[in-house]
Amino acid sequence: YFVTDVCNRIFGAAQARKIALVGFAIGLICSAMMAPLRIALASGTAFLVSQLLDNRFPEYEAVVPRTAESTIEISRDLLERNLRRVAILSSGDVRLVKFAFSGSQLEMTAESSGVGRADLRMDVLINGPGGEIGFNPDFVLEALRVADLEMIRLDMTDGSTPAKLTMAEAFTYVV
Repeated sequence: YFVTDVCNRIFGAAQARKIALVGFAIGLICSAMMAPLRIALASGTAFLVSQLLDNRFPEYEAVVPRTAESTIEISRDLLERNLRRVAILSSGDVRLVKFAFSGSQLEMTAESSGVGRADLRMDVLINGPGGEIGFNPDFVLEALRVADLEMIRLDMTDGSTPAKLTMAEAFTYVV
């Protein structure tokens, strides 16, 4: 692990994978000479998988918005119920529901060519200028399904940057 980690930091992930594969081959040969083949394959495979998984992961905090121009508070149950209705008309290839916030209203819009268009308005609490943003309804509905709070908070800047949904004390969802 130490050798792979150092190699990963100095030469990058591609070189670290090569070293892990060489380590796997050497370990498999040594294990095959000293243990039954089944045990050698099992231990070698465990080594290889753990080495390939032990890479640097992206820093997720870099994606979470730090500031927001608008903060919107929405009833979880009402949002889920209304989003399910509107999402029926989002097309199969590009699942998109547009959220437009203005005044104290959220207007959700989805459309599908040849089928029709759905527009639904609901009351929300908006702090800030509002704006428009588009979501894949499946992702938002999945997050709402596990949300703990009755009122969820959406922090957003504009439609081109990620938005942050806060759905519990320790649960933040970036969409």
